[in-house]
Amino acid sequence: MKKEYKGDYIILEPESRFDIIVLYWITKSIGKIGSTIKWREKIESGLKTKKISDVATILIQYNDIRIDHKIRSLRVTGRVIDTNKEELIGRKIGLDISINGRAIFPKDKVVEKVISKTSSKEVILVIVLDIDGYIIAEVSDRIEIIDEKYIPASVILDNEEEFRGDLEKINEIIRRHREKKSIAILGYNVGSKNLAKKIRGIDFKLEKTLNAN
Repeated sequence: MKKEYKGDYIILEPESRFDIIVLYWITKSIGKIGSTIKWREKIESGLKTKKISDVATILIQYNDIRIDHKIRSLRVTGRVIDTNKEELIGRKIGLDISINGRAIFPKDKVVEKVISKTSSKEVILVIVLDIDGYIIAEVSDRIEIIDEKYIPASVILDNEEEFRGDLEKINEIIRRHREKKSIAILGYNVGSKNLAKKIRGIDFKLEKTLNAN
């Protein structure tokens, strides 16, 4: 990932799927992300109003964030909290950050920590656990499914003992990957929260509600 400092901001340019997940991680951690957008500005001239195209730099406080299914872009929506175009403050705007695009973050210890933690890594291990089972994938410049299993919701919700063997398997996969240049991210919903606590070696955890998209 390319990095540049500009004033009070850090500009990051994602170059791979790995980097898209890192941007997601940073945004979820600090609640903010920015970029440049094309903007149609109204100019009053006598009795006429002209619209001219311009470029605005904005920072938004996000309220929704999604990664596309191919992990090649990030879609973030939220309200503008800082910009070089004052009329945009408070507006709800969506940003699309793709591979080879640009994301802007305020200088922040959390941002620096995530960048430092991931800069020497080559692979992200993604574990998704919900009330239907789990899936584990390696993400670098490509996506490779390592393991997946359907498990009845009754086991996930009410019978942790039956899941013991699967937990041991997941923890062993994580342990092996951490010996390589990889980091581990776990996504889970509230129904699988107790089991998620027993998964070890995770760098970043994300909890979602049962009805989340």
